[in-house]
Amino acid sequence: MTTAIDSSLIDKTACVDQLAESLLAWLDQPPLVPPDADNERTLRDSIEDLLARIRHLRSEPSLLTVMFLGGTGVGKSTLLNALAGSNIAEASLARPTTRTPTVYHHRDVAIDRLDPVFKTCHHVTHNRPELRHKVLIDTPDVDGSIKENWDTLGEMLPLADAVVYVGSQEKYHDRFAWELMLKHRSSRGFAFVINKWDRCQLSLNEKTGLAPDKDLRQSLAEAGFGDPLVFRTCASHWSYQRLHPEKDLGRIDDDFLRLEDWVEAGLTDRVIRDIKVRGIVGRLEELLGALGQLIPPSWNEQTNLLRKEWERALLDGLADHASLLTAAADVHSSAFERYFSHVARGNFRGLFRVYLSVIDWLTQLRVPSLSSLRTTEEMRINELVNRCVASIPQATRSNYHQALTSNLLVLADRKGWPVKTLRDFLPKTSSDSLGDAVLADILGEQLQALEKRFTDPTGGRRAQQAVVCGLCDWLPMGIVIILFLKWCYNAVMTGFWDFEDYLGSLLVVVGTLMVLHMLLIRTIPSRWDVLRDELRKMIGTRLVEKVGPIYLSGLEDFHEQLKSERRMVVEVLEDLTRLHDQLERAERPGSQSGMFAHPTEG
Repeated sequence: MTTAIDSSLIDKTACVDQLAESLLAWLDQPPLVPPDADNERTLRDSIEDLLARIRHLRSEPSLLTVMFLGGTGVGKSTLLNALAGSNIAEASLARPTTRTPTVYHHRDVAIDRLDPVFKTCHHVTHNRPELRHKVLIDTPDVDGSIKENWDTLGEMLPLADAVVYVGSQEKYHDRFAWELMLKHRSSRGFAFVINKWDRCQLSLNEKTGLAPDKDLRQSLAEAGFGDPLVFRTCASHWSYQRLHPEKDLGRIDDDFLRLEDWVEAGLTDRVIRDIKVRGIVGRLEELLGALGQLIPPSWNEQTNLLRKEWERALLDGLADHASLLTAAADVHSSAFERYFSHVARGNFRGLFRVYLSVIDWLTQLRVPSLSSLRTTEEMRINELVNRCVASIPQATRSNYHQALTSNLLVLADRKGWPVKTLRDFLPKTSSDSLGDAVLADILGEQLQALEKRFTDPTGGRRAQQAVVCGLCDWLPMGIVIILFLKWCYNAVMTGFWDFEDYLGSLLVVVGTLMVLHMLLIRTIPSRWDVLRDELRKMIGTRLVEKVGPIYLSGLEDFHEQLKSERRMVVEVLEDLTRLHDQLERAERPGSQSGMFAHPTEG
């Protein structure tokens, strides 16, 4: 392989590190919409595998790593010994189990230039020029029960460019090895070996009635391999022959020499380059497929629908908070009644104002108007409002907040939203949205607004109040003037004043004042049981205006961050797709000779 080709291939993969880092950081956050665990694991495996392959490409771009994979006793170590022409890998009939991986490489390939995973393996060097760019590795048995072997295999397999899948008559379709092959079939080149061929030439598969090699080819076709490389070998025969060349064991009808020729001469620089490209392309395809399953949803329409439901829920939930605040003000109901009575009295004049002043004096009403308070008196009113708020137990306020938050999250859960993540965007405690200062401000504002409704009403209430106030101001005085004229007339005409007439006139005046007072109470109520209902509605409306946006902004913040995540993932997906397309155009499909499968075909 030329340096120019290596540099071009490496340059094309330069963006992968940053893209992978972005994806891993996104998965570690974790994402707002928790992904399916299997898809997330597949994505992480694909990222780690792709990074491992690219690291390997950068460290040794022209080096092909070929791993021998198989179950216990299939003879993969013996096969490697036969290819090497010496006992380099542990192989035994008494204990046919590979525990220590063996790395067989050219002496010019320095151990320091290999991946750190290979440094602890058993290394055997050679000086064979035909294997200059190949590293052959005997891996632990895939069907063993030793956890360390599985861990070692899990670390080594991502570094393989090509895999020689070794089976025997009993284990060419071994479950553990077959599942690993299916998992990596599109991202690694595979060659298949049925070893111990001298024992199974006459045997047939019980289910298919086919010879082992034909049955294997049929299974590989179903797995997506169009033209798989299948070799039938008798490794023990060739291993012994190579170790004892002086002994003539005769010829054996197998494909060992064809396998040897493929390893030494078939894996040319061009094929090595294309295997590496195809491996990266296959891993990118798996990565793109897994990433496509994890693209965060846009949820634009869902957000609008949920916002409307939340607005209705906030209207009801904050109405409960308004009732809670109004109930706290019930303790000071008498003070509020005196205050609004005093406000009402300020609108009148003449005899009715005197009447209200007498009533005020008799009941010792001394609460001034909020609109005309001095500093010290304003502090008294603020203190009254603060006492109302402070009288609400924190536990009660927390319960109301939790009930409101839970109701919002239940509505979100019914729409399929991730409530555990969405909860983090809502106020954590009642103090975050309904603190003492907020409630005190709202209560004070609405008291002033309620006062303004009395002193400066609008619409029909303004006309009604004007009529009543006009009657209160002028009717008593008119009656007094009429009675006074009547008294004067009686005094002139009869010369004396009748006490009963005076008492009757007084009762008429007092009765008129009392009737007007009752009419005033109905028109401009100052009783707390009437005022509190109107005040509660006003507080509820103000809470929705002031506090509602705090909860709705949590939904908006969640949606904005979700859109940001989606943009990031889509951009990474597009960049990886461009890289995949570039590498796929640079690939020469014919040079891999059916080593890669296309899972969609099988």
